[in-house]
Amino acid sequence: MSEETQAEIADRIDRHGDRYNNAGDARNEAEAREAAERARNADTPAEARQIERDFNRGQGRDNS
Repeated sequence: MSEETQAEIADRIDRHGDRYNNAGDARNEAEAREAAERARNADTPAEARQIERDFNRGQGRDNS
């Protein structure tokens, strides 16, 4: 099994942004898009996963 890439992690976060957009929740959509961009630009997959964990905690989802 290959390690997930930064882009794959960022895409997963971006899907949260899509859901928030569909719900008309601009604030949370913006947070998701910003987290996705940071994950996409992370130096390593581990760093991107940490960004995702931080995002999830901030949204009330703790996937530790």
